[in-house]
Order: sequence, then C-alpha cells, then structure tokens
Amino acid sequence: MASSLSTVTIEEIGAAATGPLWLQLYVFKDRGISADLVQRGRAAGCRAVCRTVSVPVQGNRERDARNGFKLPEGLDMANFRGLVQERMPDRRGTEPTSGLDRLVSEQFDASLTWDAVDWLRGIAGMPVVLKGIMTREDARLAVQHGVSAVVVSNHGGRQLEGAWPTSRALRDVVEGVEGKIPVRVDGGIRRGGDVLREIALGATAVQIGRPYLWGLAAGGQRGVERVVELLVSDLKRAMALTGCPSLRDVDTGLLAG
Repeated sequence: MASSLSTVTIEEIGAAATGPLWLQLYVFKDRGISADLVQRGRAAGCRAVCRTVSVPVQGNRERDARNGFKLPEGLDMANFRGLVQERMPDRRGTEPTSGLDRLVSEQFDASLTWDAVDWLRGIAGMPVVLKGIMTREDARLAVQHGVSAVVVSNHGGRQLEGAWPTSRALRDVVEGVEGKIPVRVDGGIRRGGDVLREIALGATAVQIGRPYLWGLAAGGQRGVERVVELLVSDLKRAMALTGCPSLRDVDTGLLAG
C-alpha cells in the first residue's frame, strides 16, 4: 500500500512493484489534487484505493511538536512536486508544532462525510477500501456506501489517546459487515501468533506496518524479506501448535473467553 505522502512517486513504485499494489489516499481541501492522484495510481497499476479516515485532524503528537518534525532536506512528498503540498510547512517562529501537523491542518479536508466516499467511488475506477473503521455502526455504513473492504485500524495508536486496540474493535466490525465485504486489520502485529489471533477474531487478512520499517532500517531489502520470513514461519508454527492445517481451520474456538 503506497502512501499518498511517500517520498517516491506512485509511478516509480508501480514500475518497481512485483505484487498487488494499492494506493493509500488522503483527501485534500482541493479535491482535484486527490482526484488526480487517484487517476495516476490507477494508471500506475494500483488495484484499489484505500482512503484513510482516521485523520480528520492530526493527533496530539507532542514529541513531533517538540522536535519540530518535518522532512529533512533532500526529501519531499514526491507525488505533489510542483505544488504547495510537496513540502511540510515550516514552524512559525517558536511555535511548538510539527510540519506534518501544519500540513494536515492546512491541507487536509476535515469536513468530509459519507458523501465523500460516494464521490471517491465515482472517480476511482477501482475498488475503494476504508482504513480506520473501528465501530459496528461505521462498518454497516461502509457496506451501505458500497466500499469493497474495510481495515480496522487506530492509526498505530497515534491519533486518539485511549482508543480501543484494534483487536478489541475487530469483532464489532466483523459483525457490522455481516460477511458482505472483507475485513482487514492492522496494529500490533509482531508475531505469527498475532496473525493467528486476528484471523480467529474474524479478520480476512492482516496488514503490517512498523516491522517492515524495522527490517528496512536494520538490513535494507533483505531486512524486510527477513521480517516476512519470520512472520510466516512463526504463523506456521502457531497453526501447527493449535491444530490448524490451514487458515480455513482457524476460528473463534482458539480464543479464550
């Protein structure tokens, strides 16, 4: 899933990708910018667009504000080169805020409603997925508005203080979609046993975030490959130890309580 705010363009990512590719999307106040990126993503080979709905405003990331976080020199948000969105804004004087916080507050559309999902489906030309669904009610609305899948996600715990863990929200979302669309989940997936638990709770698939970054930092491409190998081998071991020959055999019977 390629980020809207990636430092590499969606065209470059599409040219290098050897597997299925999705475009992650934020919607800007100028919807034309987002619409153009969606069309570029489709042309680059993306098979779905995943709209992140958990950032109407930026969470209170105090460390980022204290450090004045922004992209270092030499890096930009490559999908928006030539536009103001290419760079994170500088902090104003001694104001304790981050460049990302100012980008979100100045550029992201915080007024979006479910009508925006209908708009996105109308322009996408590919399946639309909503990432950040955490309640049964929103899961039902997602189905009603014709999305192709949802992702249970609390944005890595970096948005709302005290938000439910995704494992807690997963069962409600699964019940809310009533089997009509797939339900993915992210957050806290560190071991094969974590994958097994989420599948038992009803997830169709899990998504990985930080472990990829750790592998990349430690060993580049080979580090990322090693992360995947460890997760797969650990999942196979957990399945064997719980008597599950295949993922189709994983169900809530594995869970206590």
